[in-house]
Amino acid sequence: MRERSVRKSGWPPGVVVALLVCGGLWAGCERSNALEGKLEQAIRTASGNRQPLKMEDVTDFAWSELHIFGPYSAADEMHKQLGFVWLDARDVQLDSENLLVFVHERKVVKSLHFPRAKGDFILPPVARFLRAEARFVVQEPRNGSPSLVLVPESIAQQSRKDGGTP
Repeated sequence: MRERSVRKSGWPPGVVVALLVCGGLWAGCERSNALEGKLEQAIRTASGNRQPLKMEDVTDFAWSELHIFGPYSAADEMHKQLGFVWLDARDVQLDSENLLVFVHERKVVKSLHFPRAKGDFILPPVARFLRAEARFVVQEPRNGSPSLVLVPESIAQQSRKDGGTP
């Protein structure tokens, strides 16, 4: 009599579990990647047509405040600026990214680690913008940087009045 091996699946159970977990994480990455892609495109468009980038035009979810944290921002600083404890807050540990945190009704609804190489935000010490204020002027790279620079519109306007560049 011939032995026959019967397997229900071609994949060992551990591999199936790992694929399911990675698939769930990948779906979350897809959503962040979609926002990152939309923001990157909006930066290029604003640069080309010399119009301010309006963050509300980039997003498709409800938010009332945008907080931007620069490189090496600590989670404690984030809590202080947000005005509440954000349980998922982690230190920004890379020089190559800014963290954008969208808040609605005192809850973080979306966050995005945005590469500075795709657009570098020039920020005031506390970078908190209400939805209607989250407008940025896109400027050409400076100081040898290859990145376009995003300056809050209010700072860019004040700088123009003063005769300088932010």
